[in-house]
Amino acid sequence: EPRPAPAASRGVISRGRCKGEGSLGEPDLLSELGRGAPPLHCCVLQMQTNEDLIGRLAASVCTELRLAPREVCQAAVQLFEKDMVSAWARSVLRPAEICGLLVGTSCGHWDIFSAWNVTLPDTPKPPPVPPTPPPPSAPTARLLFLTDLHWDQAYTPGSDPACKEPLCCRGGYWGEYSKCDLPLHTIENLLQHLARAPPFQLVYWTGDLPAHNVWQQSRADQLRALRTLTALLRKHLAPLPVYPAVGNHEAVPVNGFPPPYVQGNQSSAWLYHAMADAWQEWLPPPALETLSWCLP
Repeated sequence: EPRPAPAASRGVISRGRCKGEGSLGEPDLLSELGRGAPPLHCCVLQMQTNEDLIGRLAASVCTELRLAPREVCQAAVQLFEKDMVSAWARSVLRPAEICGLLVGTSCGHWDIFSAWNVTLPDTPKPPPVPPTPPPPSAPTARLLFLTDLHWDQAYTPGSDPACKEPLCCRGGYWGEYSKCDLPLHTIENLLQHLARAPPFQLVYWTGDLPAHNVWQQSRADQLRALRTLTALLRKHLAPLPVYPAVGNHEAVPVNGFPPPYVQGNQSSAWLYHAMADAWQEWLPPPALETLSWCLP
């Protein structure tokens, strides 16, 4: 169970510091931020328990620090806040330690080495043995490695690729060198060319299927990317065996892969079930079991 925060960690902004008992409302906190108060994250982490207020404050800080446009900040915070608050609630760190980890010493103290005590065995490390390269006559194989296709489902050829958002590049027909991901017809054209190339023995497909507009994504978007691109690989590369892997962008929010003990709507079951279903023709039973190891 998480350790309760000591009384000294529950504080308010007072004369530019997080201290004391009590609470300030959102306008007061933002006013203090505008006057150059120390990192607002400190006070939110150590003081507030209202999830909605934490979300609004985080979006305001994101906007005030110009990390992204207001719309992006608000959408990103709304998407991430439940997972973030759940992680904080399960953390073994006290609020001041979390603040020191995320923000720095002006907010709190966190020492990565303080809780570690690792006893190493007395067995000496064996000397390294250089690998022996195969002889020139050894058999070879052609392997196809596909990764980071990042299909932009909103790509519109001819639109303006210059924008203030982190991703909006929807310019040239085949793509654009900018804040840009790929249209579907470019990915399919790639697969068509690969199908006519000299034969491959197998395909490694290492994920990251959705685009980088992570603040706009939903589970339906991610599942559409999974099923659409899986169908394209099967269409153009069959009967090659394909060995897929999970990328960090497959989840929503991005990087959101809760451990198996997280059940219910916040678990990753929706994604792993869909992957096992989409890839069952490619993966043998032990691999499918590994993919779905955390499913109920």
